Amino acid sequence: MIISFDGNVFSGKTYFINTLSKSRDFNPIAEHSFFIDKVSNNLFSSNKFLSQQKRYLEVDALRKKYIRESKINLIDRSFVSLSAHVLALFKCGIADIRTDYIKLLQKYLNGDRIIIPDYYVFIYSPLEISRRRFANDTKRGTEILYLDKNYFEAVELFNRKWVGLAPGKIIDKVNYKCLNIQEIDKNAKKIGKKEIILMTKEIFDKVL
Repeated sequence: MIISFDGNVFSGKTYFINTLSKSRDFNPIAEHSFFIDKVSNNLFSSNKFLSQQKRYLEVDALRKKYIRESKINLIDRSFVSLSAHVLALFKCGIADIRTDYIKLLQKYLNGDRIIIPDYYVFIYSPLEISRRRFANDTKRGTEILYLDKNYFEAVELFNRKWVGLAPGKIIDKVNYKCLNIQEIDKNAKKIGKKEIILMTKEIFDKVL
């Protein structure tokens, strides 16, 4: 089983995954940035924003190697975070790569190069809390854009919409204990590649 944890920066995703993994025999898989240096930065597109997303999709192909079929896998960010970023770029008036990103996502899905979770968890954290944690963390190198109000709200909106369409749950940062992995319906229908594309398009088109 694969459970993904998505949400804004400094929402506590990594802490939550590590805490769960220590208390039970789960298989944690680090977020994309942990692997990004293994993917070349000069091979993709003249559009720097699209190129960045393709690079992160390449990372997902690397992360697939760490999936353990015999265990419950907890992944720190899924393709959902990449899609939410694309929406946020558009909502902030920075770049509109939605159409090209959809084509790119479809290509990687069709090539079985994307981790498709069985269950999606959106960890919610208020902007003011994430900003406070950002101010206290000088080593992480997080882009200030990710703490912009419009960007932050767009990422939250995409994740809320996604969990409303796919098997999943919203967890408040201050109430982590509300997720009982043992109670997750392991027989719930896993969304497929076509559904992922249709759902992503729907959110992109309706959230204007």
